Amino acid sequence: MRPIIFRGKRVDNVEWVEGYYVKKGTLHCIVNDDYQMGWVVLPETVGQYTGLLDKNKKRIFEGDIVTVGRYKGNWIVQWSNASNGACFSLRRIEDDCPSPIRGKKEIIGSIHTTPELLK
Repeated sequence: MRPIIFRGKRVDNVEWVEGYYVKKGTLHCIVNDDYQMGWVVLPETVGQYTGLLDKNKKRIFEGDIVTVGRYKGNWIVQWSNASNGACFSLRRIEDDCPSPIRGKKEIIGSIHTTPELLK
């Protein structure tokens, strides 16, 4: 079973932080494992860990932009509520084509930090 981890960009310095996601009133926060440290994050940057690692052993999160093995183009990692069950999938930027996550992936950016890769 994969750990339920979220990532978001801090409001104060826009660095990425990982941990549990907590929403309290209008604040969106990421807190560490023992709830001793927490950071207010930009809500639009929050993404969940897929449970997968890229070829460089980096965690793949919702909102990451990846390349996939021999397939051409850049792909966005997204949550999909498919008719046969909810899951993470890849959407090719060029044609909006969803696909299951298969093949060796490499994170090349994020929709939040490298939007130029979406073109």
